[in-house]
Amino acid sequence: MALDFNAMTCHLIRQYQITATAGNLALSTSQGSTQIFDNGNVFIGWGELPYISEHTANGRLVMQGQFGADDAASSYRAFKGNWLELQTQRLPCGPLPTQPGALR
Repeated sequence: MALDFNAMTCHLIRQYQITATAGNLALSTSQGSTQIFDNGNVFIGWGELPYISEHTANGRLVMQGQFGADDAASSYRAFKGNWLELQTQRLPCGPLPTQPGALR
């Protein structure tokens, strides 16, 4: 948005849209965050909605993700960054033992 305090006006410069699970455009009414990268891409956390997305500088959607059910998850902020594992020991890996009659 571009604000002109002298004229007391606001103009939309760019908007970003994603499609929610139900097929409608997502609209978050609270929270949310944006992260702008050096290449102009924008990473968005959709606040009260459990979605993240990345868009090119001209607004084209390049990635969308969901981290929970629409009515059960939200995130005040979301970030994208490089992740480095600093594991100091090898963890055991394999199937978990089950008890007779246990659900798998």
